[in-house]
Order: sequence, then C-alpha cells, then structure tokens
Amino acid sequence: MELHSFKAGSRRTGLAALAVAVFGFAASLTASAQIDQCQRCQQILDDCLLHAETQGQTRACEQAYARCMSPIDCPAPEA
Repeated sequence: MELHSFKAGSRRTGLAALAVAVFGFAASLTASAQIDQCQRCQQILDDCLLHAETQGQTRACEQAYARCMSPIDCPAPEA
C-alpha cells in the first residue's frame, strides 16, 4: 500500500515539475517576443524618420512609435 501512495505522490510531483517547466518556457518565449516587438517598433520609427520630409511627418512618426510601444514594456533607449 505504501508503494502505491509513493507512486501517486511521485506522479503529482512530476506533474508539478512539468507544469513549472512549461510555465518557465512560456515566460521566456514571451520575454523574447517582447524584445523582438521593441526592436520592431524602433526599426519602424527609424524607417519612418528616414523618409519624413516635414516636421509634421516627424511628429507623426513619433506618435506612431509611441502607439507601438505603449502596450509593451520596453527598456528605455540608450542615449
């Protein structure tokens, strides 16, 4: 009887470890995707500013950049 309860406890521990591992992997993918999104916003801004011919177009680029960055938590750009 004790052997059976040991197997059940071991199985629960194994499932808990698997759940933690899957959650950790998903969190790392999310962080990686977030960095990719931050880089994408920066690339879009750079391209937009490269083609901006007026101050109004430059402001529009900056506003689009702010909209791109607002839903994600990107690190502050290096000066």
